[in-house]
Amino acid sequence: MSSTPVISICIPTFNRCGYLYFTLKSIVEQEIFKNTNDIEIVVSDNNSSDLTERISKIFVEKYPNKIIYNKNEDNIGDRNFEKVLTLGHGEVLKLHNDNFILKDGALELIVNKIKELQDERPMIFFANGNSRAKTRTLCNNLNEFVETASYLTTWIAAFSIWKDDLGKVKCFTRNIHTFLTQTDVLFQMSANGKKMFVWDEEIFEGQGVLKKGGYNIPKIFGKNYLSLLKPYLKSGQLDNKVYEKEKRVLLLNHIIPMKFSSSRRENGWQFKNDGYWRHLFSDYWHYLYFYTSVVKIFRLMLDAELNLIGRKLNKNSYQKYWRKRNRHNETTIGKDVDETKILVGKKAKGHIEAVFSNNPNELLIVDDNATIQENVVFTFDKDELIIIKNSPKTADNSIVIPNSK
Repeated sequence: MSSTPVISICIPTFNRCGYLYFTLKSIVEQEIFKNTNDIEIVVSDNNSSDLTERISKIFVEKYPNKIIYNKNEDNIGDRNFEKVLTLGHGEVLKLHNDNFILKDGALELIVNKIKELQDERPMIFFANGNSRAKTRTLCNNLNEFVETASYLTTWIAAFSIWKDDLGKVKCFTRNIHTFLTQTDVLFQMSANGKKMFVWDEEIFEGQGVLKKGGYNIPKIFGKNYLSLLKPYLKSGQLDNKVYEKEKRVLLLNHIIPMKFSSSRRENGWQFKNDGYWRHLFSDYWHYLYFYTSVVKIFRLMLDAELNLIGRKLNKNSYQKYWRKRNRHNETTIGKDVDETKILVGKKAKGHIEAVFSNNPNELLIVDDNATIQENVVFTFDKDELIIIKNSPKTADNSIVIPNSK
């Protein structure tokens, strides 16, 4: 394994340049990345219109032999998952969300785990503390894998594959229409006898994404997800008992909370709202819990409505909302500042005042541990990136605010 990277962190991305900045930063600042050749980063940009290319090249210029940046000529959708994996050279190719930060020391844990599993070479599934059956780690068949991993299989960051197994996948994108390409590959590999190592170590954490969405939750996570399981149910590779349990957990613990929780409004998530009954009825109509779940839906919707009313009545609600989203730092924000164009790192301090123009390609990044001096106002009048750092060694065209200490 010494001749190639142990792992390639493969990041498909589209128009999330600010989140990508902190994700890449969380990788390159770890000692094992800086001091060894065990880690490779691959970014495949789905033809973003924001500052993704500029952000990526800041890191590529610093680590040209360890980071690959690719920009597709067109937005190829979920085909970008296979694309980014094929660009990697590591023994293990891991898909990774562009907004997921690697915790300190996580890369060393990952490398050690890969070396530990090198002889047996099961697929490594990164459950990140969320698997259902925490007592089982190695799944020998599809039943055990579905019982253990559940709908977490729809999570991009959980997916990895050994490079020499990638070519064995029978048409990686055969079910791309489901928007669950990586889930289909996991089921396909497990059903074909590949063992799955469900690793439940918490190694990364998500950045709260604003304005997430663009797809229909009941269709993707209900109808489409179940459609991937049904062929294995028919062939006998998946037990009916496991399938029925998964259907119930999927609806009550994932689809309903994701579709109706107050966080959807708070974060401005833009999921398609139609089709709850239309997409789910054929699979759930004969189950009592499908109808009694209306009580849970009503409670979530009521809670969301009350939260919205509370924010409208509270003059300082914008500040409370900012603090809720930025518990990892000590910043405050001006009342009329567009928070969607600002991302703040850990332990940053100070009050943020910024005046943005109508250009969508503007971004203010307050880096980890940075301190904003008093009475500073950042004014944007063009396609501009501002990175606030404490170190004088920073990217071109950025503004440095020295630490007040």
